[in-house]
Amino acid sequence: MEEEIFYPATNDVIFKSLFIRKPNLLKGFLSAVLEIPRNEIVNLTIRNTELLPDVYDGKFPRLDILLETKERLINIEMQNAKTEDYKERVLFYWAEMYPRELDKGKPYNAAPAGVCINIMSFNMFSCEEYHSVFSVFERNRHELLTDKMQLHFLELKKVSKKPDEKNFLQLWMQVFKAKKKEEFEMLKTVNSTEIQESVDVIYALNADKQVRELARQREKAERDYLADMASAEEKGKKQRDLELASLWRANGMSEEQIKKLLSGNF
Repeated sequence: MEEEIFYPATNDVIFKSLFIRKPNLLKGFLSAVLEIPRNEIVNLTIRNTELLPDVYDGKFPRLDILLETKERLINIEMQNAKTEDYKERVLFYWAEMYPRELDKGKPYNAAPAGVCINIMSFNMFSCEEYHSVFSVFERNRHELLTDKMQLHFLELKKVSKKPDEKNFLQLWMQVFKAKKKEEFEMLKTVNSTEIQESVDVIYALNADKQVRELARQREKAERDYLADMASAEEKGKKQRDLELASLWRANGMSEEQIKKLLSGNF
């Protein structure tokens, strides 16, 4: 009998469902990322609680968590596929969620801070640290322009598999990174009721037939999307090669010369 697939938290549906079902865990995660006490995270509201449409149309929609607290607008995204424009995409998401209008009579500094938290299954930066935070600084003096912008990048590949009970953010990263049952069981032994509860919720989500089906659809959509992108890139390369070959023939190059140029062996 084939072993049933277990969907980890890197699956967008599992990731989002975890925090929709247990907002108290979301508070704990935000406290660890933003390095602020839990009691400062008040009036937490998730704006987009939907998972996937009732009828899945094969597209690959963005499935993030958009929420607000008393002083912040926060976007959280789990990203598995590395793209060349990902940094720019994050910047666009920040600009997109930032409030364009303030209530009449309110000053600009009354606007909430805009925070993007990006959890990635790939490495983006050359540093050893798994948590990078970007804000707007003056280039030479390194003076902070404003605290209204924060871009957090969390690289799962750089996170150790061994739990460190003194590092709460690292424990959360290990929850997201875990794929095997023994990794989840190890996390259930740490001295943190929140981390233990998060593992229990992931188990429960995997036991829910409806959630499992949504997770399967999401995984398939991502796989199909990446395959389509790779196919389009290959077709584009072949078309460029044909156009270059035609141009070089018109300029008198031999087939052997053209072959060497296209292969890079020149």
